[in-house]
Amino acid sequence: MRKYLLILLLIMSYSFDAFSQSDSTNVYLKALKVHLVDKEEIYKMNPKLKNLNEIYIEKDSYSTNGIPENVNGKKVYVVTRDEILKLNKEGKLKSLIAIRPVTWKKESLRISVIEFLVISKRKKLYYTNLGGEEFEINGFTLKRVDNVHGNYD
Repeated sequence: MRKYLLILLLIMSYSFDAFSQSDSTNVYLKALKVHLVDKEEIYKMNPKLKNLNEIYIEKDSYSTNGIPENVNGKKVYVVTRDEILKLNKEGKLKSLIAIRPVTWKKESLRISVIEFLVISKRKKLYYTNLGGEEFEINGFTLKRVDNVHGNYD
C-alpha cells in the first residue's frame, strides 16, 4: 500500500510541475498570492513595518516554475543559492520566501509558503523561520489550513 501511495505522490508531484506552467492552474502561484495578500493585511495593521515592493523567492525545481516577474503588484525575483549569497553580502536581501513542493500530510496534499531571514557566513546560509502559511489542495483550489509559526511568533 505504501509503495502505491509513494508512486501516486511522485506522479502527482510531476503533474503539479506540468500544471505550474499556466497561471490558472498553478497552485504554487495561488498559494503565493494568498500569502502576499495576508502579508499586506499585516502591513496595514502595523504602519511602522516597511512594506517592500520587491520579494525574493528561493528557486525550487518544482514550485517556482511559472512564477511571473510581478505578483500582486510586487517585483518578484526567483533566486538561486549563489544569488542569495550575493544579495546577502550586498545587504539587499531583507527576507526570503520559500514555496515548498507539495507534500502528503494529515491525509491531504499540502503546500507551505514560508518566510525566512537569511544570514550568510563564509558561503554558508543560515535560515531563521519568520512564519508563513500552509495550504491544503482540493482539486485546484486552496484552503488555508494553518499558519506556520516562526521563531519570532
